[in-house]
Amino acid sequence: MSIGLSPFWNTLERVILQQRYFDFIFSILVIHVYKGLLKLENDRRDNSEQIVILFHSMAKMLSVLTYLDQRVLVDDDPLTIHLGEILYASCATMEEFGDLSDLYYNKCKQPIVRFMKAGDFKNKISDFADRFAQHRAELQEILVIRNEVRSGDIFQGIEELRANTQKIIARLGEPASEQEIKAIELVRSCGKDRVLHDKAMLEELSGMIGGGKVSGNTQALLESNLDELLTLNMDQFHRKLDSSMNQISESVNKSRDAILKKAGDFTVSNHKR
Repeated sequence: MSIGLSPFWNTLERVILQQRYFDFIFSILVIHVYKGLLKLENDRRDNSEQIVILFHSMAKMLSVLTYLDQRVLVDDDPLTIHLGEILYASCATMEEFGDLSDLYYNKCKQPIVRFMKAGDFKNKISDFADRFAQHRAELQEILVIRNEVRSGDIFQGIEELRANTQKIIARLGEPASEQEIKAIELVRSCGKDRVLHDKAMLEELSGMIGGGKVSGNTQALLESNLDELLTLNMDQFHRKLDSSMNQISESVNKSRDAILKKAGDFTVSNHKR
């Protein structure tokens, strides 16, 4: 298991435990997507702290679901319908964030790509942090309106999380060596556009930050808009997410079958006595 991800599984288990007592399709959907994303992140060898910190934001958002029960979910009630809309939007945001993570870890793993697109990734990750915070606030508002919880109970720790998230996101792209400082100065003095379209300069820059040769595919990535790359990557990411969610379901079913078999063997053994 990747370092730092254990608390997120614990949050997920608490939410699932609460959800056993009622069926609300949108909360079930959000839980399944979160499971899939968490497994994908858990399976990675090297986790980005900027991406992992957003799992804190998602976990904080999901923890609100532990307060949901039939007293909050009234059939055909406008608040219940609005709750479904918020959870559906949350699910879409989670999938978009998963797409960004997949792109960052896989197609944009070359040092030169991460170096040149650090600012773009930083802005996107910061935007996702804001969107998760907004979804959480909307969920909390419904609970407060229903008078099921005191506002202080679910707003606890929010400011600390926000400050910590901003601090960690700000570290993305910060120079970690003297060579990276020189590389930043080179881009600043020559201009980003000129560097991007000058193969020799890109090669020099890549060498400065510990990267290798700049291939045609890498140069195409560098010249592409991040939003375009995310759109092109989405279908492939969805296949990965679906596979991840299916693997979790198969694992749960196997565990359940094994437990039932042991229980059955125990029962048969007792009957024979």
